[in-house]
Amino acid sequence: MATASVSGRRKTAFAQAAAAKQRRQKIFVIAGAVLLVLVLAYEIPHTLKTLNASPKHSTAAAPQSGGPSTAAAQARAAATLRSLRRKSSADPFSGATIAAGVQSFGAVGSPPGLRDPFATSGTATPTSPPAQTPPPVHILPKQIVIGTPGAGRVASHGWILILASIPTAQGRASATATATKARGRGLSSVSILNSSNRRPLRGGYWVVYTGPYPTLNAVNSASSDVHASGFADAYIRQLIVYKAK
Repeated sequence: MATASVSGRRKTAFAQAAAAKQRRQKIFVIAGAVLLVLVLAYEIPHTLKTLNASPKHSTAAAPQSGGPSTAAAQARAAATLRSLRRKSSADPFSGATIAAGVQSFGAVGSPPGLRDPFATSGTATPTSPPAQTPPPVHILPKQIVIGTPGAGRVASHGWILILASIPTAQGRASATATATKARGRGLSSVSILNSSNRRPLRGGYWVVYTGPYPTLNAVNSASSDVHASGFADAYIRQLIVYKAK
């Protein structure tokens, strides 16, 4: 009877242990299923995102495949540069052999007033002489009037040859030197006039002149001697002086 009781308790304990084991297995299964669901919930979107992004990565990585080709091209360029440096330098504008029928630079007409920079020395260049800028000419009135007309005054007419019009800023000494040179070359009746003191003349000049001559024929005859004496720029003006009777 005691043995049967012990045996029954053992069976009960074994059954309880087996039941507990089954419960633990069920818990492990449930926990594993929950964990699997969680892993799938994370991995599926991540995998889809990776698949969608993979073409971009492959495109971006594509240029790297050309690395060796680019390096080879750079090596060839460096070799070409070294070869060029070893060659003697040459002036591209120096005289070179030109095929028949082709004009050289020097044979091409350049614009008037300019010199062809590519023409060899000694080669005539079809250029026009540069335009000469004439020096400023201080022209006095064709008719020089001194004094004013009025009652009791009479006009005296004559002709003079103006040798030089010298700005007063240069001083009277310049005009005196010109007059002295004219007398030394045989010219007579040489005088100096300050145009600033003779209205209505244009002021600001020392006027060196010869005369007056009574007629136009007389001044024309004298002008030949004046020009031959070295005053080639001398010019004729009519002189009218109003004097009291």
